[in-house]
Parts: sequence; C-alpha cells; structure tokens
Amino acid sequence: MKHLPFPFDANIVLQIKTGKKKEQLVCELAASTIEIYQSLNYRSKKDFKIPLVLQFESSIVQSLSLQNFSFPVEQICIDYRDGKAKKAGLIRPAKTPGKFIHGYSEFSLVILAPVGTIEKYGITIDLTVCGVS
Repeated sequence: MKHLPFPFDANIVLQIKTGKKKEQLVCELAASTIEIYQSLNYRSKKDFKIPLVLQFESSIVQSLSLQNFSFPVEQICIDYRDGKAKKAGLIRPAKTPGKFIHGYSEFSLVILAPVGTIEKYGITIDLTVCGVS
C-alpha cells in the first residue's frame, strides 16, 4: 500500500483553554479516513514539527488509526459532547513487530503532538477545553 505524502495539505488553528489561560496552536489536519488511518506513520521524528489533529467526520462511528510510530508521541483525546480533554498521555514506539491499529470513538478530535506539548500548554483532563477555528 502506498502512503500519502506528508505533511497533509490542510492546517487548522486549535483553541486551547485551561482555566483563564487561552492559547492558539497551528496544527496539521488529518480529516479524511485515509489521512486519519495513516496519521504519523511513515514519518521520522524530524518530520514531526507541529501537532497533527485527527478530526473525525462522525464522533460516534469508530475511526481507525495505524499507530506504528518510531518515536514517542503525546496523545490528547477531546470529547465530542463538551470539548474537554478526556485522555492525555504518551504513546511509546512499539517494541515488537506488527501493525498496531487504534480505534477512536466518542471524540471530536485527537491531537498527536510532539513530546512536551501537554506540559507546555497545561493540558489537564476535564479542565482543558479544545476546539478548532
């Protein structure tokens, strides 16, 4: 299977609000089924300069994403009902061969970000609200 060229064509501005602190972050956008599936695969750490936002067409239908990253990635999952961060943490590279596919549902967005993004923007479960403009 051939992979899509990267970075993907579209960028978006992510609005991040934690308490009184508001930030804007320019991100690469993966909105099509194939972009979401491919996500950061086939990239090296040096190709990963800005966060990649997986924006799902339907939040209640499961979307699949290949997660065979060769470098650590922070993941922030945004609930489709209230826009709050419901899950945030580190995805480590796989230590064994194989295809690792993750299914997402009930999220409007999943942000795949360089390590340090969660701390830099003060992203906190249930206190941080994220959306796109």
